[in-house]
Amino acid sequence: MAQRTGSPSKEKGGAAPGVVAPRAVVSPDVFDGTGSMRDWFESSEACADLNGWSDEEKLKWLKVRLGGEALRAFLCFSDEERKSYQIAKVKLTARFDPPEHAPLHRLEFDARGRSSSETWQSYADVLRCIAERAFPDFSPEVRDFLALQRYLKEVKDRDVAVGVRRAEPKSLDAAVRKTLVQENILRATRSAHVIGHMTHDDTSATAAQLAEFMNDVTERLAKLESAVERRNSETVTGPNGGSLPAQSNQMRRTRIQCAIHLDRVNGPLDEIAIQASCQQIACGPLSVAGKINGVQVYLLIDTGAARSLLSYDTWCLVNGSKEELRPFGGRLLAIDGGEINHNGVFTAMVSIGTKLCGCEFVVTKNFAYHAILGCDFLLKYGCVIDMQNRQLTMGNSDKRIQLVSCHLSAPTLKTSFLSIDSLQPSEKDAKLCCMINESSDHLTGEQKQRFQDLVDEFQDAFAWSDENLGRTTILKHKIDTGSAKPVRQMPRRLSPLEREEVAQMIRNMERRNLIEKSVSPWASRVVPVRKRDGTLRLCVDYRALNAVTKKDAYPLPRIDEALDAMQGSVWFSTLDLMSGFWQVELEDGSQEKTAFTTHEGLYHFKVLPLPYVRCVT
Repeated sequence: MAQRTGSPSKEKGGAAPGVVAPRAVVSPDVFDGTGSMRDWFESSEACADLNGWSDEEKLKWLKVRLGGEALRAFLCFSDEERKSYQIAKVKLTARFDPPEHAPLHRLEFDARGRSSSETWQSYADVLRCIAERAFPDFSPEVRDFLALQRYLKEVKDRDVAVGVRRAEPKSLDAAVRKTLVQENILRATRSAHVIGHMTHDDTSATAAQLAEFMNDVTERLAKLESAVERRNSETVTGPNGGSLPAQSNQMRRTRIQCAIHLDRVNGPLDEIAIQASCQQIACGPLSVAGKINGVQVYLLIDTGAARSLLSYDTWCLVNGSKEELRPFGGRLLAIDGGEINHNGVFTAMVSIGTKLCGCEFVVTKNFAYHAILGCDFLLKYGCVIDMQNRQLTMGNSDKRIQLVSCHLSAPTLKTSFLSIDSLQPSEKDAKLCCMINESSDHLTGEQKQRFQDLVDEFQDAFAWSDENLGRTTILKHKIDTGSAKPVRQMPRRLSPLEREEVAQMIRNMERRNLIEKSVSPWASRVVPVRKRDGTLRLCVDYRALNAVTKKDAYPLPRIDEALDAMQGSVWFSTLDLMSGFWQVELEDGSQEKTAFTTHEGLYHFKVLPLPYVRCVT
C-alpha cells in the first residue's frame, strides 16, 4: 500500500560538506476507486505520520495519488471542499465506502469460502476485513465472534471440526491455532495408519488366501470395465430433450489402464502393493466448482451461450430468501434453433475460488446441469480459459482455477436414509409437501393425516408466487379526495439502465392485470428503489395524493391491552396474506387517482397500491 519515492543522494566521496541529504519519502499507492477507501486512508495516514506531513501536505499528496473514478469524484467537489483535507477525506469515504454497501458486504461475508490453496490464517484475515465492512456499527469483539462462527462453518474435515469445536475457541486467532494443531495431529495419525495397513508382518499368509485376494481384485476390475463400456454405448439426453449417442465423438471415450504388482521379498509375503491407475482421455465440457448464494454447485463454462442459465431445481435450492423470479422479456434459442422455455430471471452471488461476483441467471426447467456461465458472465469479469491446461483466470488475478470435465449422463443414483414418519406421498406438490413436513413435526400420526386433509381441501388458498394471487369479492376500496383538484407531477429523471428495468416491471405488472394504461388528470411520479440484491423495487410517490385524501379515524387497538389479553395463552395463530394489498380491488372512480407517470406513459392501478395512506393492514 505504500512505496518509496525518494532516496538519500550519494556520491563517491559521500555527501558534500554542509549539504543535508534529502530524506526518503514514503508515499501511498494510487487509489483509482477500486478496493476499500478506508483501508487506503489508513495506509495514507501511516505514510503521513512517517513523513511528518501536515494536513496541507496530506492534501497535496491526496491530489496526486488519486486516479480514475476517485480523481473524478474529487474534482467534482466544491472549491471549499477541495481545500480541506479532512472534508475531502470524509466525502471520499462516504462516496466509495458508504454505509449502504454494508448489506452487500454481508452477502460477501456469508458466501466467502476458503479455496484449496488458501491457508487458514489468510482466510481468517480476509474474514476480518470483510466483517469490518459488513458490520461497521458492531464492536470489534462482536465482529470477531461473527468471523469465528463463519470460520468454523468452513472447516469441512469432520475430525478437525470436532477437535476445534471441542476446544471452544474464544477468538478467531485461537480457532486458527487449534485448526493447525488438529490438522497436524490427524495428518501424522492417518499416515501411520496407512503405513500400518500397507505392511504386513504376518508370514502365515497362505497361497490360497493370496489367490482369493487376487480373484476378488480381478472381479472388481472386470465390473469396472463393464460399467465403462455400458456408459460409452448408452445414449444421453441433451438439454432440449434430444438423444445423442454417448460415443458420437471422441469426447466420450475413456481408457482405463490397470496394473497389478505383486512383490515378494525374501521368500515370505512381506508386502502386497496394488496399484491401479485410471486415465481418462476426455475433452468434454468444462465446469468449475463454485457456490451460488453459499450453496456448493458445479458451473458449466459455455462460451457459446449468450446468457447464463440456472436449473429450476438449483434455483429452489439456492433461493434462501424466497425471492420471486423476475420476468425475462427475451427469447432463449437452442443450438438447433428451437426455443427454450424459461421461468424468469434470478440474480445471485456466485463464488468461484476467492472471487465473489454478481450474476443474473435465466431459470429454466429443461436443463441437465446445475448452472451455465455464459458469455455475459465471462466477458463481464474478464474470464480467460486455458484449454490446454484446463484452467480459468478471472480479471487481473494471477490465480488459476482448475476446471474439470463433465458429461451429460444418466442421473446418478444416491441413497439417503430418511425418517419414514416425515415423508409425505410423492404425488403431492413439492412446495405443499415441504410446508406440511416442516409444520407437522410435533403432531401424532392421526393429527398429521387430519392436517394434510385440511390443507388438501383448501390448497387453492395458498399462493406460491405473485403470479397466482386472488382478489377479494367482499369489498372494493374507495379513495375519497373530496373536492380536491387533481395532483400532477412530472416524470422523474432515470438513468438508461433504470429506464429499461422500470419498463420491464411495467410490462410485468400490466400482464398480471395489476395496472393498465390511463388517461387520468392525476399523475404521481415513480421512485425506483434499489434492493439489497441489486434489483429495483418500483415505488410511487403518493405524498401529494395522501395530503388531499380523507383519512379514517377508526381507533387502533392498544398494544398493551392486546398483550394483556394474551396472558396465560399457549397457542397463538397468525394469518398473513401474500401481497395482500394487491388482492383488494379499487373502485372504478378511484383507479384514476392512483395514476403514475413513467417514460413508458401514464398508468393507474386496478388494485390497492403502496404506499397509499389508507392501505389496510
